[in-house]
Amino acid sequence: MAKKSIESIEEQIKKLQEKKKRAITKRNNEIGKYITEKWNSEDLEVIKNVIDQLTDEALKLIGNSTENTDEGKQQTENDNMSGEGNTNDFTRTN
Repeated sequence: MAKKSIESIEEQIKKLQEKKKRAITKRNNEIGKYITEKWNSEDLEVIKNVIDQLTDEALKLIGNSTENTDEGKQQTENDNMSGEGNTNDFTRTN
């Protein structure tokens, strides 16, 4: 009985991890699509360059908006612990 229960929980965890991975991929795709449409560019190197130039200012803006909410703090902690905070195609590589 306990073995089946453990296996069921492990299966649920696996499904939730897969669901989380799909949600992160979808979010990152939506971010990439938004940036390419908003900036009218599909040149990855140009977009990376712009992101690199704007990163410090963006981090300040993002930090100010998320540090004031428990949800933002929790999400940042979760991303840092899981290593999934930088899973998009526009990751800074300096």
